[in-house]
Amino acid sequence: MKKYRVLDESSIFSASAEEIREYLEVSFGEKFGFLPMFQESEDEGYLEIYLHTDTYVILEEQELTKLEEMDITESDSLRAICSILELQIEN
Repeated sequence: MKKYRVLDESSIFSASAEEIREYLEVSFGEKFGFLPMFQESEDEGYLEIYLHTDTYVILEEQELTKLEEMDITESDSLRAICSILELQIEN
């Protein structure tokens, strides 16, 4: 299982793709007050994080609109999520 390094303003740690997805969900929820479901994928050795389709069932329309405005979609959204949460993920 590949590990990635996560660097935020207060810590550096290594984690699997699944652990990073969970960390991003919790961090996003703490910052914005709602919890989208993300999905992780390791395509050709690169980590991708994107919006899980179940999110459209569990969130309110205004929350879905906010995600769209932040460029968090069903396509790889890792760069947008990292920018919003002010962190970096290294391979």
